[in-house]
Amino acid sequence: MRPSNKQRTGTTTQSTASATTPASAAAAPRRAARQSTRARRANATKVVRDATTVVQAAATKRTNPEDNTTKAAYSTKRVVLKGRLQSLPDLALEIQLEIYSYLEPRDLLFLSRTCKKFRSFFLDRQLNERLWERVWANTEGLPARPPFMSLPAFTYLLYSTYCHQCGAPNVRKIMFGFFRRLCKSCSGATNVSHHEAMREADQVDANYRYGLHSSLGFRISSHIAAQDRNTGFRSLTFGSSVPRDALDRFFERFKALPRPLTCKSRYAFFATVKEENRVVTEFACAVRDWCNRLEQQRQASLKDVRRERLEAIVDRLRECGWEKELDFMGATGLDIVSKMPVVRQSSKLTESAWAKIFPSLSRLLNTTREKRLKAEYSAALRKRFEALEQVITAHYVSLPRTARMDCRPQYIDLAFIPEIRAIADVPASEVVTADHFAAVVPAVVAKWEADQRKELTDYILPLLGDISPDVDPLSLAIACFIHRSVRGDHGYGALMRYPDIFARGCARVGGCDRADLAHENPYTRLARTSKWEPRLEGVDVGKHEMMSPLGVSTLAKPAQAKAVVDCLRGIVLALGLDPARATEDDLDAHDVWLHCVTCEARNKPRDAIWVYHWRSAYEHAMMNKYTHDIPGWRRVSEADMAVVHARVQSKQWSHKDSCKALWACSLCMTINARISAMQRHLEQTHGMIYCISRAIEEGTIYLHPSADKTEVTVNTVCLRERRVLA
Repeated sequence: MRPSNKQRTGTTTQSTASATTPASAAAAPRRAARQSTRARRANATKVVRDATTVVQAAATKRTNPEDNTTKAAYSTKRVVLKGRLQSLPDLALEIQLEIYSYLEPRDLLFLSRTCKKFRSFFLDRQLNERLWERVWANTEGLPARPPFMSLPAFTYLLYSTYCHQCGAPNVRKIMFGFFRRLCKSCSGATNVSHHEAMREADQVDANYRYGLHSSLGFRISSHIAAQDRNTGFRSLTFGSSVPRDALDRFFERFKALPRPLTCKSRYAFFATVKEENRVVTEFACAVRDWCNRLEQQRQASLKDVRRERLEAIVDRLRECGWEKELDFMGATGLDIVSKMPVVRQSSKLTESAWAKIFPSLSRLLNTTREKRLKAEYSAALRKRFEALEQVITAHYVSLPRTARMDCRPQYIDLAFIPEIRAIADVPASEVVTADHFAAVVPAVVAKWEADQRKELTDYILPLLGDISPDVDPLSLAIACFIHRSVRGDHGYGALMRYPDIFARGCARVGGCDRADLAHENPYTRLARTSKWEPRLEGVDVGKHEMMSPLGVSTLAKPAQAKAVVDCLRGIVLALGLDPARATEDDLDAHDVWLHCVTCEARNKPRDAIWVYHWRSAYEHAMMNKYTHDIPGWRRVSEADMAVVHARVQSKQWSHKDSCKALWACSLCMTINARISAMQRHLEQTHGMIYCISRAIEEGTIYLHPSADKTEVTVNTVCLRERRVLA
């Protein structure tokens, strides 16, 4: 039976397929081989192209390391080319050597750690000369390689910051004398101290001793390089150490010397060791210098990065509204900010880093803002006190100036009066001028003078005894005041009278406790310690002179003040005047000098004889009060007064010229100076070139009320010099 067409077609198809199968099977491997060859060629071309790009970037980086654009492009290429150099070891050796010659030794070291192929290739000793030495020759500035180290090992020492013992990271210090890196724990475990090395040397060489140590112990101190605490190498001395293996090798070499030891063999061995140490030291010095230069470059790079980070942080803070605080900090404050851990990092500022930095700085910024506001308030308050002082001066002084005009209140006297404080104690943002004070000062100072007069009268009146109602107590010669700082057993204090007490700054010193002042409000602290000088916040108030408003709180206690009044009363009685009526002018007009009866009774016949003006009589009495009784007085005879007048006249002007009293210029509002400076002022400002005594006589200058009159007059005269026995 003949098959149908469908059956014939299927049969033909099957027979054809069976006939063509061997040919197709033979062609398939050839196609696969061709495809694989094309893929390898394309991959090799791509690898060479990528390697060329990397080499060109590395060469550009070496030629111009400061080009930031090249750095960025190079880093970008590295990220893009990541993983595409896996076929690089399969290239021809000459191509690889040409590529690697453009790299640096550190690049070869890092490549050798990437995979096993690279490690076996780069650490192949047969390629040292063709690969490593070529790279070292093309790299400038590297130290000379010691002959006992291979180039890969020396590169590992220079660039790998891992401990050679345990592999701990970040070990930057090298033990230069032994060409190794050790962490702190390994250094203590593997090194031998100076004392231990000397002790072991004494045991090894116990037969030859010099003093306390053997000759080997002495030699080991000068022939073996060691490491001190600061990782600097030197001779093995106090505070240094040496690795255990190096010390053991030294001892083994010494023990291996032929026996018996002779002096010649010993010295030959020591000379050999010393020469080896000298050679090692030369290479170690080169490594140390190279490491120091590298560290300096690293620190400079870190410093630049940190500076850029700080500048970025400062810009961010200015954008956030902290500009005034940053300006107030100044260079010192920014230096403190730069040393904070969150700021001092050597990385660029990012948004995530800024989110951590700002909370850390907020406390410092808020504290700085408080200090700035206090400083602004203090500066404004000082200017307001200056304006107040100017208004007071303008109210009291008119030209020509007199001594009474200088007896006026100072800013501290009015600072706590409610009308003045209401003007001065306002925020720094408000403007306060002299016109604001001028509106209230006349009434305020009038009331202040009345209150001061009443307070001083109530203070001194009980000490004066019985006086006539028609006599002003403050005008009496015995109505004197002294400061509370004058202690009863420490001499005497300068006498202060009304109204001269208003001109004395010492009458306003003190009057408040230092500890209490620290807890006062800013207005009170600044008013008591200002004196219109810059004052830094946080400085101890004890370093500043504290001031208080004028009042009896700054004066001596009544018992001490009564002793002064009684002393003056005795002097006035000795002059023949009535203490209940005599004034200071009466005492000056009464030309009488006094002898100290107490001193005359105590002195020997050959001692000098002194006479005293009433002012110096007070000083003499107060100085001798606590060693003897209050002295008695008798008047100088008329014959002796002639001698006194002659000697006073001969010393008067020379004494004035050399004194340190304060003088005032009547032609100026506030000029006060010593006598020499006042003479220059008259010549330069007023064109008065003549004797200073003429200026005093004409009233051009006068003694300032705060000055002690005993400084400008002769108040003590020696009537008879001490007799010298033959």
